Parts: sequence; C-alpha cells; structure tokens
Amino acid sequence: MQQGDRFFSCIYHSPFFLTFHLHIKGRVQGVGFRPYIYKLAIEKKLTGTVSNTADGVHIFFNCLSGEDAKNFQEEVIAHAPGLSIITSSTLAEAALTNFENFSIVLGETNRPNLLISPDFALCVACNTEFHSPENRRSHYPFITCTLCGPRFSIMSALPYERHLTTMQPFKQCEACMKEYENAEDRRYFSQTNSCPVCGVPMSWHSKNGGELIVDENEILSLFVDNISAGKIIAVKGIGGYLLICDAKNKIAIETLRQRKHRPSKPFAVLFPGIDLISRYTYLNPSEKKILTNEISPIVIVEANDRCREELCMEAIAPGLSSIGIMLPYAPLLEWLVNTWKNPLIATSGNLSGSSIVFQ
Repeated sequence: MQQGDRFFSCIYHSPFFLTFHLHIKGRVQGVGFRPYIYKLAIEKKLTGTVSNTADGVHIFFNCLSGEDAKNFQEEVIAHAPGLSIITSSTLAEAALTNFENFSIVLGETNRPNLLISPDFALCVACNTEFHSPENRRSHYPFITCTLCGPRFSIMSALPYERHLTTMQPFKQCEACMKEYENAEDRRYFSQTNSCPVCGVPMSWHSKNGGELIVDENEILSLFVDNISAGKIIAVKGIGGYLLICDAKNKIAIETLRQRKHRPSKPFAVLFPGIDLISRYTYLNPSEKKILTNEISPIVIVEANDRCREELCMEAIAPGLSSIGIMLPYAPLLEWLVNTWKNPLIATSGNLSGSSIVFQ
C-alpha cells in the first residue's frame, strides 16, 4: 500500500441507514484529527470517509438515525485531540452513499479557510524515544509524531498532506510505513513521519562555503569544540536560523551583539531542561506551565543571584533583573543543548524587520 491510498477498516453492513456530512472548522489539521476520527468511527462501527480540505475536516458517514449522527458529532467534539481548536461544526444529511468501510482519504486543494497549525514543540513521548539508546530513533534530530514537529513552516499548500509539505521528497522506509498505516500506532497518518533510515539528513557547513560534514558524531564534536572556543554557530531550525553561543562567554555575546547590530535588546537563553532553569531563576508554577506547553515559547522570568554570577547577565540583558528563557522546542536543539549541558544564547538569525532567512 502506498502513501495516499485509503486505509481500510473492518466492513459493517446494515440494510437501513442514512448518510450524514459532518464539517469541522478550526485548527483541525496537523493535530492528529483524522486518525482520531478514524479510530472513533471504527469503535462506533460506522462506515464512511474523513478528509482534510482547505476549509477544515469533512466526515461523511452512514448511521441509522439523525439522533445517532448527532451523538457522534457530540462525541467528536467532546474528545477532540488536545492540540485542536474547533471553531464550528455543522451536521447535515447528505446524499445516500453506501460506504463499505471507514477510511482516510486525500482531500482537495481549494482556497484555504481554516486555522493553520503552528509548529509544535517536541512532545514527551518523542523526547523519551530520543533519549532511549535502544529506540530506532535514538538521537534522531528530526523525530516527530502526530502531536509534535513542524507544521506551518513546512506547508507549501493546503490541505495538510505530506505531498504538500517539504517532507514530500522523503519516501518513508518500510518500518515508518508500517507505523503510518497502523491505526493503533501514535504515528498513524503522521505526515512528518521519518527516521534515520529515510529521513532528513543533517550537515555541518563551514563559513564561506568551506568543509561539508555529514557524520553526526563529528558534527556534535565540532559543535562542542566551537562553542567552547567562543564561536557563534548558526543552527537551522524548523523555520529559520538561530545564532547560538555560550551564555557564559562575555566576548562571544558581545561579538554577537556587534554582528547583529543589537546594542542593548536582551537575548533569549536556551536551557537543557527545567531543573537547570530552576537553579538560575525564580521560576514559578504558572511560568513553568507556559514554558512547557505545546508551543514552548520564550518566557520572561526573574533571575536569581546564581544567574547574575555565572551567566553574563549584563551582556545578555543589560540593566535588567529578568531573563528570557526557553527550552529546546525541536529535537535538533534538544540534541545540541543537552550535549553542551549548559545555557546557550539562542537568537534569531534574521535582521530586524526583515523576512525569515531559511536557505
């Protein structure tokens, strides 16, 4: 079975049925909504289809009565995936269609009218796999699933389908396809699914078109050596670039300020994890909750004495007692900062007011 085919379930027949159309709008693409609908329909022994289109998710299904259809709509909304945002849902009887099974089908591309899913931060499950030596995705810097990974940054068109994203050139290997086609797998119909065998390659580029290195262990060693030497490294993230240097190296930070033409605006600091953040700041529960949500934003917190003593606070945030902190939202950053094991300056590689540099 090739990607894009229908994914079939068991077949259920009834001599008396109606066909209904459930249209759901909002942030319902790139959040695991279709796999959720598929599993729920199989559980309810419904036949039909679910698809993404440019105006949301469309579900056509057979059931015995309008009341049953309404109950299905209510259950869909009540237990929708946590990353989804439903702005509206409409249910109407449709032309009678005898569906023999329930399947996920590819939708049509039209003028978009829906909420675009943002890039989601590395989820707990993928983080665990990333740090598990026995897992086949151990230290794979582009690990994702239906709950995390790039969305907005890789879309080339809508609806959200793999062939309409920058993942299109990467054909899934046999192991990844088994996950993609397995309704019981958390990577079922995950459009960003990949692994070290079939996935995105990583490379190290020296400035001025110098040496190109693709060996991951060598890249990791070069990263540590260059950060230790006070160098500034441009790391290609999900979208644009981050400029990274040692948060304890005043000369490196001042050099970064000069090159960015940024004399006083504070820099954000990337930490390996919550434990280290708690040692450098007065992190409260509400700030922690925001910091660890699905977007993993930069959060402004109060610096403590240790932060002022060990980090170059005057260079990082001149004249301020607070500091902007962030956790690694992407597995590549997780890999780098947890190898370094200390705070890093992480700031956009873009010129102020200019569009994102992504090539």
